[in-house]
Amino acid sequence: MEPEVRIVDRYFQECKNWFTTTNRRIGHNKEIDILAFDPENNQVYHVEVCILFRPLRLKETIHRSSNNRSRDGLDYFLDNKFDHPAVRKGISEILGRDVKLKRMLIVSKMEEQEKQKIMEIAKNRNLEVIPISRFIHKLQEAKSGSRDDVVRTIELVSKYSS
Repeated sequence: MEPEVRIVDRYFQECKNWFTTTNRRIGHNKEIDILAFDPENNQVYHVEVCILFRPLRLKETIHRSSNNRSRDGLDYFLDNKFDHPAVRKGISEILGRDVKLKRMLIVSKMEEQEKQKIMEIAKNRNLEVIPISRFIHKLQEAKSGSRDDVVRTIELVSKYSS
């Protein structure tokens, strides 16, 4: 499991007391990063985590030299991670057809000039876009002396990085 998925997963479990399952393969070469259940509100979440060294953009970047696409656009995540027919089918097979999902995309940052539009489109498509820094800060505040390797690493880095 990628470290960034572990961070978000640990946040849900340690800070929110949610139940989670990670890296669920659902066929057609698709995988769901996290399915989370909030028992207090009886709410299920489909969470995808994408931490890039470049900001999230509205549209995928196409590299002119090779015609390859960078998976850095909101359009990519909506079409391939949330709204793809195989993903919808996989979720309904796991959870049942009538489950109301909330959806989250966790990112490193967003393109500043496009941030307002990204948030507007995401909201209209039932998607919340959240920076991973929020999860890291909450874990730093909430936990001390954890034996979980990811949480402990965050704790040590925050304590000794000054």
